[in-house]
Amino acid sequence: MSSRYGIAEWYGQPFLTLSPDARRRMAQTALQEDLHIPPCPFQKHRPPCRKRGGVCSLHHYEKGEDGRVGSPQGAAAIFCPARFEEGQLLVRWLAEIVGFSPDEAMVAHEVPFMRGTGTNKPAGKIDLVVAKTHSSNLQWYGLEIQ
Repeated sequence: MSSRYGIAEWYGQPFLTLSPDARRRMAQTALQEDLHIPPCPFQKHRPPCRKRGGVCSLHHYEKGEDGRVGSPQGAAAIFCPARFEEGQLLVRWLAEIVGFSPDEAMVAHEVPFMRGTGTNKPAGKIDLVVAKTHSSNLQWYGLEIQ
């Protein structure tokens, strides 16, 4: 038997639970034949999915005896940056890496850090900053999300 990677979650839905008709509709959306973009269940206030193609995560699948996709192997691999927003996963992980407890970490998104020389307007932003106040000192770390 061979194996391959495939969709684990598509537009927030577990791929293996989708009917053939639902998969066809999602493929039309992914190919932009259907302009109704489903909401992202992993973002606050559920805005429309912003990931082209709508793939949230991937799974490693074993190929079944009949040539069809078999059971997923191991945990799904997150593929979409918005998927990390669920339960503040990325923030909690970053706080853990830098030694902050999650309850003392403060978070800021899109923090301006440079100004244009000709315009004096914000010219660069740090995607995510996690910080904590310890005594009178502020400790912070930035993360660029690609």
